Amino acid sequence: MTLTTINIEEVKTSVDAALEALQQDLRELNHRIWSNPELAYEEHRAHDTICDFLEGQGFTVTRHAYGLETSFEVLSGTGGRLVNFNAEYDALPGIGHACGHNLIATSSIAAFLALSFAISKFNIPGRAQLLGTPAEENGGGKAKLIDAGAYKNVDISLMAHPGPKKIYPDQEPSDGIAGTPMNARKNIHCEFTGRNAHAGGNPWEGINALDALVSSYNNVAVLRQQLLPDQRVHCAFLDTPKVANVIPDYTKAFWQVRSPTLKGLNALVGKLRNCIEAGALATGCQVKIEENELYTDVRLNDTLCERYQVHMGRYSRNVLKRHDKVLTGSSDIGNVSYETPTLHTMFAIPAPTTSFPHHPTFAAAAGTDEAHAEALIVGKSLALIGWDMIVENDMYDLARRQWKDEIGFGRNGPRSKSGCSTCRRRKVKCGEEKPVCARCSSLRLNCEWGVPVKRGRSTQIRHLEPAPETSEQPSWPTPKAEDLVGFQPDALFASPSPVSWASDALPFDTFNPVPIPTPICPSLDVNVACANSLTLTSLDRQYFQYFPSSSLVFYYMKRWKWSSLCQAVKEFRQLLETPRQVSLDDVGTVFATVFLMIAWEWQFGNSVRHLQLHLQGVRSLLETHPQLFRIKDVNDMFCSPGVNTLASDSGTMAKVSFIPEQLLLWILYIDASCRPIGLTDSLNDYVAQTGNPALQPDHLYRCARLWGRCFWGEQYPDEEVLDDIENYRVLELLHVGFCLRHRTWKVLVESAAGTAESAEALFREILATRETFSDLFITARFAGSVSARRTLNTIYMAVSTFYGQVLLHRRLLCVDALPLGIHQQATAGIIDICQKQFLSDPRLLRRLHWPLLMAAIETNDITHQSWLRQRLWELRDFHSEFIWAHDVAEQVLALQDVGQGRYINLADFLLKRFHAR
Repeated sequence: MTLTTINIEEVKTSVDAALEALQQDLRELNHRIWSNPELAYEEHRAHDTICDFLEGQGFTVTRHAYGLETSFEVLSGTGGRLVNFNAEYDALPGIGHACGHNLIATSSIAAFLALSFAISKFNIPGRAQLLGTPAEENGGGKAKLIDAGAYKNVDISLMAHPGPKKIYPDQEPSDGIAGTPMNARKNIHCEFTGRNAHAGGNPWEGINALDALVSSYNNVAVLRQQLLPDQRVHCAFLDTPKVANVIPDYTKAFWQVRSPTLKGLNALVGKLRNCIEAGALATGCQVKIEENELYTDVRLNDTLCERYQVHMGRYSRNVLKRHDKVLTGSSDIGNVSYETPTLHTMFAIPAPTTSFPHHPTFAAAAGTDEAHAEALIVGKSLALIGWDMIVENDMYDLARRQWKDEIGFGRNGPRSKSGCSTCRRRKVKCGEEKPVCARCSSLRLNCEWGVPVKRGRSTQIRHLEPAPETSEQPSWPTPKAEDLVGFQPDALFASPSPVSWASDALPFDTFNPVPIPTPICPSLDVNVACANSLTLTSLDRQYFQYFPSSSLVFYYMKRWKWSSLCQAVKEFRQLLETPRQVSLDDVGTVFATVFLMIAWEWQFGNSVRHLQLHLQGVRSLLETHPQLFRIKDVNDMFCSPGVNTLASDSGTMAKVSFIPEQLLLWILYIDASCRPIGLTDSLNDYVAQTGNPALQPDHLYRCARLWGRCFWGEQYPDEEVLDDIENYRVLELLHVGFCLRHRTWKVLVESAAGTAESAEALFREILATRETFSDLFITARFAGSVSARRTLNTIYMAVSTFYGQVLLHRRLLCVDALPLGIHQQATAGIIDICQKQFLSDPRLLRRLHWPLLMAAIETNDITHQSWLRQRLWELRDFHSEFIWAHDVAEQVLALQDVGQGRYINLADFLLKRFHAR
């Protein structure tokens, strides 16, 4: 029998017969679920009852599916399209199945059984999936199942929800509505932290967390006047003071926000956050705000709604196709509707006129025989829709196109030219809602704004990996003109800081590069492969000399824009190939260009080998031109009052330039950071062995910290001077952390030769460093997540980086020792800081990949570990070293899982990777 000869009435007859035979069994199953209501993620009895029933029907059931204890999955059929049915079975506290989830489970189970029987009887290619979806009321079970891949291969998703005959006040009574829009929803948790004091004795010394909570609540009450008719904001006070004579130092509240669209939801969430933060600001409290459990709006599909209306008509049911007024409830089926074409229909059951879901009278109505009979008819209709979607190609294609148009997906959706960078990079429609657009919110993507998106050929970040050993010299292809067009490099060193400084944005003319017909081969002591090269215009070179306070600050915390980046180095090449006497200024230009090549290779590089070659080029330059670095007279650094430094002659400028010192310092940081990745030669070791005091890292750090403002003189903004002063001690701690990281790896590598310093001495120095900078560690412990000054972000970076170094020392050099108190403090400190920074601005974590890695492999808390792993995964697209950190974390944790939670020998693990070089 072919598909074209199978009449839908034949299928209906088979479906009716199949379910008629199971009528009594399905009624008993329904009654057991209704009689034993269970809350979100506690539906153990319902889970076992349904699984036992399905196994009794001969199906293979996957219990506890996709990592959820009360989820299950059943599959039937082979080949063809996959039709999904969603079974809900969680109840409401105190009022049982007042949302009728027992009927949702019954209708979906009936639909699955009927479609499975039809597929088997008529021997057609096609598959049916019954998915147990717990925790719809609270907990977002379907969202977690989406994350786990449960809907990955689903072509169509179907389910039905019970309701009264009249769902909307202006609606004529009916047997249901095929399509009902529902509100998007998000949960907001906030905690206020203040300071205790005696309410009668010295209340002025307290900071009242209850006042902050009440103020935020009143702020929202004022906001309600401006809410749209279908928008909702609910609140519950979870933790409030129990006595009246103490100024409370802690309160906690839980909010739910609803809006008909994700765009409106994001805007409303922003307003709510403002209300909460205003309460904290007014009272002097710190506030922690956490957003979670997003339920998106439900995207309707006209084809599926029309088929439901038609098939319910076969059972003499009068169903409205759709209603455009938003049903102000919310459901996690909305999340599914963004993954695949979805039907979420409302079907009517006999109930009192005033009854409505989430009311005790509706719970009673959901348990009746009449309600069960309606659920079976709905199940039959869903099965017939599933049949349509499997056998009717044109109908399925139409539903798929409508879904793509509805959510603005891919080639079928209009593409925004001014939306968020994430949507523009993915070439999909963006609603342009800030700070998080609706699409990124629904798909749980990192929504970025202001990051330039390349048009034309794409450039992917490639993992830094050891290249295979070869004696051949690398050959570099001639660049093509089309390779040089359209690349926008502003994103390379774009600041992750939420604070924008007036001095950051300096306009420059765009330089149009010319392709180079021949490869570049610098004539240094070693062959340096210029795999990634840069062209600097005269304006670029002048701007390149502006480093507010230090290269470390410039890279991590302040914006730096290049006017052009390409694979050609016209001026560099001309400098190297023109026969003439090389001046000190020429050497400085070469050194600056090599620095840019190293920075590029480090962030977007091809392999460790290329980075190693560039670092060898630096060493060659230091050996052949030692005059580039010398101890300079402090008196040369002071500018005369009223002198415009930039207008001075080149000789004066050269006297006060500390650019090479700043560049070399940053190169040494890159060298220290990349040693575990596979760098075999250490530039840090070389500068230490030279005996040249001008090359020592501590001297380079002082130069970078002290003399940048001298070069710019009166043109250096006052706010930048204050910024430098605020960050002085913090950057010193960061510098010490990088130096300790290099020395820790050096001890590990050289320990076999017996030439390394002792691990105990290094640990004592770590403890001494913590004591020296104890004020910064205390600040990081008690400060909040948001500050008007950049200093707090710098403190968080320095402290968490140092904590990462503490854990690295233990895991590399004390592999058999149990964690001490300082190690536990370091792990907890990193997690606390990372969560604060993530709440403030997720982009700030791009500076914390090293602490994230160390905390992820150290913590024993599964919840924290999962959160850290998720953050590392989100960083992978921004830096090749971030990819390395993520992959190392995943491999180490996999090995520790095999070892039943025991710490693996990280030293052996990294050394094996290192020696692979």
